[in-house]
Amino acid sequence: MSENPSDLERLLLFCAAFQHGPQRIFLALLDAAISNVIIGNCGAHSKNFSLPYLGAKARLAPLGDLTNTVAYPEVSSRMAMKLGGASRIDDVTGDTWATFATDVGLGAPFVRGRVRELAQ
Repeated sequence: MSENPSDLERLLLFCAAFQHGPQRIFLALLDAAISNVIIGNCGAHSKNFSLPYLGAKARLAPLGDLTNTVAYPEVSSRMAMKLGGASRIDDVTGDTWATFATDVGLGAPFVRGRVRELAQ
């Protein structure tokens, strides 16, 4: 993991430590991170993610505040949470996804494949 993990990376690593249903939550967060990049949402803050509990089980709450911010030239392309070391959405590449994958304990081919799948 990088020396200075982003809020997104911390959130994913936190969810990986759950005893109940970590894979489901972890993959839902991964998909949310990927989807935010795909739709051009630079304003996705960690406060936009919620993990409510029902009994002893957590789940990812429905996503909110989903906006294509890159459609508005007056809005910065700087992402609210870094992704694989990239601060700006314009800088996200396959290598960025590979770095991100390593930082959260996943294989780069898996994450890149998930990006491709969700982008279709």
